[in-house]
Amino acid sequence: MTINIGRMRDRISIEAIETSQDASGGFTKSWGDKSGGTNVWADVREDSGSELVIGDKLESVVSHTITARYISGINSAMRVRWNNNGHLILRIVSVTADYTKRFITLKCSEYETDNVENQKGG
Repeated sequence: MTINIGRMRDRISIEAIETSQDASGGFTKSWGDKSGGTNVWADVREDSGSELVIGDKLESVVSHTITARYISGINSAMRVRWNNNGHLILRIVSVTADYTKRFITLKCSEYETDNVENQKGG
């Protein structure tokens, strides 16, 4: 896998669902940063777009491929916040690392909602 480091001009952060106990003893879910509190340099490419009918509503689906330096522990239950593009949120569909574990490739799709339940991977 040959990577051109100069193409990594986009800033992303990786987020995962965190569960915390609230004051009444229940639990709340929210998205928390898994990038160590910093943005990661990446190459984000828009691959394709299509439209689907979901629940009698026409929805647009845009897929992206993100290449970044290797980050351990990333999985499809997480999401990507693409900071160069107005903090666009991308759902991680698949994660692939090269055999040297120098780079990671994320296949992602866009969605519009900020609802925690609707943004779970898988």
